[in-house]
Amino acid sequence: MKNARIAMLALSMTAAATGSALASDTTAKTREQVRAEFFEAQQEGTLIANSETGTTFRQMYPGRYPAATASNTTRAQVRAELVEAHQQGTQIANARSGATYRDLYPNQYPTDMASTVTREQVRAELIQAQRNGTLIANGQSGATYRDLFPSRYPTMNDAGAAMLGLAPLPNATRMN
Repeated sequence: MKNARIAMLALSMTAAATGSALASDTTAKTREQVRAEFFEAQQEGTLIANSETGTTFRQMYPGRYPAATASNTTRAQVRAELVEAHQQGTQIANARSGATYRDLYPNQYPTDMASTVTREQVRAELIQAQRNGTLIANGQSGATYRDLFPSRYPTMNDAGAAMLGLAPLPNATRMN
């Protein structure tokens, strides 16, 4: 008796949600046709799960229902993509954060980037950043040493700031 009530309630909610489609259908349906439509909607997740919001079971539990659109990808292609993602470390390791295996274990995967900058150029850039205060002092805020200790670094004119990619410092005396 209870199952019959639940089935009738679900069927009435489905009918209410698709009211315009049912209203345009003037042919009488048999009991078996209605049951077949009900079971099909149940399998597809299109039954209303929450009558207040109109949310369907598919919307509430998307992992329980098959994808609505058919894929042109074969099983072999999906397996090949999975193997490639596993080898490259792009497979999701932590669903909550979305971190990949490469993010969690960077030493286990080769780097993809080939640098065009020499070691000497990097050292020269580091020394220049230390001298002019543009080296990052706080990784969380991104503040530079110039931001934290402005008195240690001389102010610069607009040409010097433009050369370093900095905007001129506000309210500072400029060296000309």
